[in-house]
Amino acid sequence: MKELHKIAWAYYEVGAPENIKEEVREFFRKMACTKKEDQLDHKVKLRKFLAFTEKEGLSKMSNSKFFKDLIFTEGNDYIGFWEIVTLYYILVSGRPFCDGCGNFIKGTFFTCGKCFHSKNASFNICVSCFEKQKYKHEHKDQFLDNVLLLELSRKPECQCCKTSQRAMNSQSSAGTSNQLLRYNPNNSLVGYDTLKSKILFTSLKILQSQNLSLASTCLFYA
Repeated sequence: MKELHKIAWAYYEVGAPENIKEEVREFFRKMACTKKEDQLDHKVKLRKFLAFTEKEGLSKMSNSKFFKDLIFTEGNDYIGFWEIVTLYYILVSGRPFCDGCGNFIKGTFFTCGKCFHSKNASFNICVSCFEKQKYKHEHKDQFLDNVLLLELSRKPECQCCKTSQRAMNSQSSAGTSNQLLRYNPNNSLVGYDTLKSKILFTSLKILQSQNLSLASTCLFYA
């Protein structure tokens, strides 16, 4: 969670305009039950946090485990303004909870590409649940990690996409399949570039199976 704290605080300090900062401050005041003229040094303990999250319909966050994860300083039994900045970032950015174990995902996760590109709700699972197959979903062969999904969502004219498309075409003619990506604990000498090429190839095959081109996945730079 400390990495998320750093990201959220960097956005607040460097990237956020004043109106957004005021929204964050108001969000904190609402949770802490304070007035606008009060200082932002109030402490929010578990009971107040649970009451607020339940009232706001944030059911996945309304538990002691998530509250403890939010605490930045070890040994504290409360959260303050800067932890609320992180909470606000989590809400705005849509950081997911695992659809397998139900825990908040603090880092990399896997998402169903088919659900992501449909009108349905996204389906996300943590690395542990993906590795152990501890989830139920109808599109078992459609998962990409969130970093790779972002990479494949870039404009089709970028060099990476052109290289990936060439890799897909060349490996397709050689009869390569998704079996390449199965974990082999004894194969620790696979080169990074080779592995990346295989991952990109498999991901592009997934997009192809959904009748999606790279051009149709440009969500972030349209």
